[in-house]
Amino acid sequence: MFNKIFAALLCILGITSAFAQDNNSMLWSVSGNGLKDTSYLYGTIHMLCESDFVVKAKVKQAFNKSEQLFLEIDMDDEKEMQAMMASVNGEKPLTEILTPEQQKRLDEKLQTDLGMNLQAVNSYSLNTITALFAMNSLSCEQIKSYEQEFITMAQKNEIEVKGLEKVAFQLECLNQSASTEKTFTDIFAEENAGVLDSLVSLYTAEDFEGMQSFFSQSDYMDANSREWLLVKRNNNWIKKMPKIMKKKPTFFAVGAAHLLDEIGLVAQLQKLGYTVSPIFQ
Repeated sequence: MFNKIFAALLCILGITSAFAQDNNSMLWSVSGNGLKDTSYLYGTIHMLCESDFVVKAKVKQAFNKSEQLFLEIDMDDEKEMQAMMASVNGEKPLTEILTPEQQKRLDEKLQTDLGMNLQAVNSYSLNTITALFAMNSLSCEQIKSYEQEFITMAQKNEIEVKGLEKVAFQLECLNQSASTEKTFTDIFAEENAGVLDSLVSLYTAEDFEGMQSFFSQSDYMDANSREWLLVKRNNNWIKKMPKIMKKKPTFFAVGAAHLLDEIGLVAQLQKLGYTVSPIFQ
């Protein structure tokens, strides 16, 4: 259950943005600007039904040419995973931060959608509750994670797994991205129903143009959320990536939203002078 909740929390952090690239590929090569070897940038979706999950041949080929794996956080670090596990619980019980009316409303939705009552999840944070509903919206028994798959591949290839940021910073960004009231309201927003299923369809087709159209027609992310979930994190990562790539050819795997738009890693790496190109097959 924790692995599923963790994947869902990552999904909230990583796949929540408007897309503005015309190149339909989730995999990009990074070369030039003094690099001796090519590195790779791969956009993931953090939570996917097993029936939709595939690691394409082009991804395996790029991975096998890399000498280290960088994820958003180091999921191979026991202390980091303990910190993430601890974040499942909130600082206060839900019954202390929600009004009686909100508690009643959430309890009804929990029972209807998940078959559990508020008391069973009272210690959880609202972000965790959001993740539970997101996970349930996929309507499948087996959920897979690209991050976990890449860790397995890294272990097989005997290459090191590292993270671009710490769990503490990632959680700070998530907490700052929306107020308690907005997080609660979003749980019940009808326009969010089916969002993940729709996004999965676009993702598996590597349809960036479709993603652009999808998000341009929704209010899925406001300016504050975009600033905390994407802009600040991307700007931190882009400062680290040149040194990382110069040391070893690297396979970066981060939420697909982080690759795109003018604040995305693709555009920012290009501005730094790197040749960043989509890999289609």
